[in-house]
Amino acid sequence: MARAPVASGSAAAGAAAADWRASAQQLGEQLDAGTATKKAYMQALKSLAGDLDQQTSAEETAERYRCFRGLRERVVAAFAAERGSPDISLLYLRLAARAGDPDTALELLRDIKRPKLRDFLPILLAYASQGAHEKAEVFYREHLRPLRARESADGMQCLDSNLEHRLGWERVFAARLAAWSGAALRQSAAGASDATGSSSGRIGSLQDILKDVTEVFVWITRGDALEAALREACGAAGWRVAEDAPDETGLFSASGTRLRTALAKDELDQVEADIDDLVAADIKALRASGVKPVSKIAVTSEELQELELAWPSFKKQVADLEGDYQAVIDGANVGQQMQNWDGGCFQWRAIDAVLEAHQKAGRRAMVVLRNRWRFAETSQLSRDMPQESASIKRRRAGEAEAPAAATDASNYIPVDQRTEAGTLLRALPPPILADTRERGKENEADCADIRA
Repeated sequence: MARAPVASGSAAAGAAAADWRASAQQLGEQLDAGTATKKAYMQALKSLAGDLDQQTSAEETAERYRCFRGLRERVVAAFAAERGSPDISLLYLRLAARAGDPDTALELLRDIKRPKLRDFLPILLAYASQGAHEKAEVFYREHLRPLRARESADGMQCLDSNLEHRLGWERVFAARLAAWSGAALRQSAAGASDATGSSSGRIGSLQDILKDVTEVFVWITRGDALEAALREACGAAGWRVAEDAPDETGLFSASGTRLRTALAKDELDQVEADIDDLVAADIKALRASGVKPVSKIAVTSEELQELELAWPSFKKQVADLEGDYQAVIDGANVGQQMQNWDGGCFQWRAIDAVLEAHQKAGRRAMVVLRNRWRFAETSQLSRDMPQESASIKRRRAGEAEAPAAATDASNYIPVDQRTEAGTLLRALPPPILADTRERGKENEADCADIRA
């Protein structure tokens, strides 16, 4: 049987890009003639697995998949070293997943060393399109959850810094929700009832996914795939979805429910007991380690005793407050907000601004603040010491913790040598700052004015 002449060079590459069928036929002829090269078969396989989009029909995708499998078997028969090739397996994986064969794609994943998110995603999307919720969840637990843990360990826990990476993880959770929705709708159509326990089990699975979503994402983009998947899943669960915000009384008009304005006494007692347990556990851990967790400086028995007495003393100060307060402000966080830049330091004006906002809204607010911020020297040290972002601090941890602690300790100013930074309290002892308009003037003068 006469064979058509085989194109070579750039003409062959152009033919492969233009028509995957012609490229596959050409590779078959080269394999028959024993003239196939690695460059030739990789170009042909890439043309088969590439350029798949939403417009590619299911029939064409299935045809490409059958052709790819046949050619792959011939390639590995002719080139034994290519069996288990990561490059070929990755192309095979993507095409298998797109063709609706995620189980085969999962087997091929073993040939890929340290796969990335984009390598896992086609398999999960395939399970989602089939409504294979259980398989999707097993795949997530065994592959994607460990990947997320590795990313967090490598300092990639914040997805907002890389839009493409964030979108990839949004597609992961959208696919999990889509798989759940497909399975729920199929079971509902089959007549699954609450009596079998299947309905409650499905809702529990959905709640597990929602919990993961809230742990990974601090916000969801309106109109993206994840929002659409969330709405679809809620609909499949029989939940009504509406956007609403509480009014001044805490009422949600969409649901007719109202936010609670206070906890019952037994609930407050339980909260207090839980906090007492947390404080006691921290002190116990500090006593066991013998060093302070941040500075790594040895803790003395006197300091431990002081800590044990400080918490009851602080609770007594709170109990002795007169009148009602509608807001409690974390003074240290507010004072240091957005100050991790060269020249940044503790800002009293930020605390004043928050207090003023509460006052205008008719709320009485108090500030909880450590004693150290009552002194001008502390603020000066805050400005003089290098200001580090959270990511730099995480990177520094474990590498230069001891030298950094030694530097911090060398800059320590004893309390009896500090300068009082002004009248902070009118009626309350530190560390609580009431709703006073007075502040540490010397402290304020030590900080650069950052207002525009």
